[in-house]
Amino acid sequence: MSDNIVIWKYKSVKSACVLDRFEGLPESFRLPQGVPLQEGFPSGVRFHMDPDFPNNLFLPDTLLNSDQCIIASGRLTKTLREIGGPSVEYLAADIIDHKGRIASSEYSIVHPIVPLDCLDRAKSKVKESKILPGKIDSVKRLVLDETRIPPDRQIFRIQGLWSLILVRPSLADALDAGKFTSLEWLPVSDYPQT
Repeated sequence: MSDNIVIWKYKSVKSACVLDRFEGLPESFRLPQGVPLQEGFPSGVRFHMDPDFPNNLFLPDTLLNSDQCIIASGRLTKTLREIGGPSVEYLAADIIDHKGRIASSEYSIVHPIVPLDCLDRAKSKVKESKILPGKIDSVKRLVLDETRIPPDRQIFRIQGLWSLILVRPSLADALDAGKFTSLEWLPVSDYPQT
C-alpha cells in the first residue's frame, strides 16, 4: 500500500449479521473517545443482531455496527493481540442472535486508547463542534502529521475525530495475508469519500 496510514473499514459480506442494540456498558460513548475501559470492564456486554435483517446470520471476522467499533472474531483478536502493537484494549462482547441466544462469545471490541493529536488541522480544514469542545465535526481533507504518530502505534484513533480507526499498512497487509473476512482499507488520501 502506498499511503503510510490507512483507515479501517467494514467490508460487506453476503448474509453477514448486522448488529443493532448494544447493552451492558454504561457510558458507551467513551468507546469512540478512546477512554481506557479494560480495568473494571463489565461482564455481560452484548450486541444484538438487528431484527431488520432476520436472515443475516453469518458471523465474519468483523461485524457491522453503528457504534463506531471494530467487533472482531476470536481469530482476528488473537492476531491483533500478537501484532497490533500497544495502546489497544480487547474487550469481550457476546453476540446475541434473533432468538435472544448467544450466537458467539468469542468476539471482542478492538478498542484503541490514547487517541493521537496527529491531525494537521490547518491543511485538513477542520470544522470543530460548537457544542463539544475538541470534537471535530468534519474535515475537508485528512492530512496527518506523521511525526506525531509513534512508530510502535499500529492501530489508533485521532484526537477529536473519533469516528475513524487508522492502521499502518504493514498491519493491514498482515491481516489481508491472514484472509480475514469483512475488512478493507481506505487510503487516508481518499478521505472523506465523495
